[in-house]
Amino acid sequence: MGDHGREQALVEALARGVSAVADLATALGRSAVTVSRQLRALERDGRVVRTGTTRGARYYGCRSGSVAAAGLPLYRVTVAGDVQAVGSVHALAGERYLSRSTLPRLTSLSDGLPYFLQDARPAGFLGRALPAAWPELELPARVTDWTDEHCLRFLSQRGSDVPGDLVLGTVALDRWWQDTTAPVPVADRSEVYPRLAAAALAGDPPGSSAQGEQPKFTVCVLGRDGPSHRLVKFSPPVATSAGRRWADLLCAEAEAHALLRERGIAAAKSEWFLSAGRAYLDVERFDRQGARGRLGVVSLHAYDAHHYARLDSWTAAAGRLRHDGIVSAPCARQLALLDAFGHLIDNNDRHFGNVSFFDDRRGVLALAPVYDMLPMQHAPRDTEPVPATRVRAAPRTEWLGVWNEARSMALEYWQRVAALPLGDPAFAAIATSRAADLALAPTV
Repeated sequence: MGDHGREQALVEALARGVSAVADLATALGRSAVTVSRQLRALERDGRVVRTGTTRGARYYGCRSGSVAAAGLPLYRVTVAGDVQAVGSVHALAGERYLSRSTLPRLTSLSDGLPYFLQDARPAGFLGRALPAAWPELELPARVTDWTDEHCLRFLSQRGSDVPGDLVLGTVALDRWWQDTTAPVPVADRSEVYPRLAAAALAGDPPGSSAQGEQPKFTVCVLGRDGPSHRLVKFSPPVATSAGRRWADLLCAEAEAHALLRERGIAAAKSEWFLSAGRAYLDVERFDRQGARGRLGVVSLHAYDAHHYARLDSWTAAAGRLRHDGIVSAPCARQLALLDAFGHLIDNNDRHFGNVSFFDDRRGVLALAPVYDMLPMQHAPRDTEPVPATRVRAAPRTEWLGVWNEARSMALEYWQRVAALPLGDPAFAAIATSRAADLALAPTV
């Protein structure tokens, strides 16, 4: 067998998952010294990547043709707006990825993109516009058709404003450095937001690729306390029945945020207002600080899918995370409380992407402020509100430790929603009915 044949046999063994020098030597019938010499040559050529040293060293074959074949540098933007180089992401043969980092939780060998990049995958209302916005990247027209490689291409070239504090690749980081977009004065929102909403509906949404199906855009606002980044949801025209219902739901979301904060639970800071025939919910982003600072976050979906692959319920996930020491006992209890509260306010959209944690990649996860907490059961389908169905206000065994508090919060919530100046009388009637049901619900 010639040198090329021996080299190819070594690459194929690496693709099968053999990574230690001793195991490679046995599999190939060669000496460990010979295999080590060949691996070093492949590493110099960028065809092999190594982790560890001496006897603990492991080698992995790089994926030919990938934008991350030779590794993409990974950067972190700090709360102060400084940039730190924290590692690299490598595409390996066999659809695997190796992440090497100075931050322990970012170091991993994964099937598919590493968990800390999953929340950066474009999706939802804003994500759908990205392929047309960047035709030079030659990405599939539907983001649901994107492979991991497509996602890497987008993140490394245009992913300068994705959720969290990580930026992948030098091109994306250069775009972040060059972003000099002026913030919108807070007094000008009623004039500027309708234009941004129109652009978003036309397929040119400003800002980041934040996920979620509700029409939205992101923007930086200059207020009395300085600049802050916002995620702004907006309704259809309130002259329509669907628009009135969505306006009420966005108002109800703001009310949920306010009530939770009053109860000592961190929730998004939000403001609801009407302008140019639409309702807007202006929500401060908790993964941004000032004009340039960022905070590390990870969704429950990204973490659970990677580590547990369960994606069952918030309460069950809280138990797993607490058992494994990933979150504190108070954090786990609060997540179960929010699960019960969401159930009692008819939030049937409690998927794992609607919970996030602050993640410093070193210690335990801390629950981020609550967002997307609203009675989604009553959202319009197509263009008309759907008939209300009843949710029985009865305890569940899994919620016994939080039931009384969740019931009290939900009762106050529906009472407050019923007292709002709602545009849809049917939704006001739902709120009144739910409050009456909860007033009669049992305690434990």
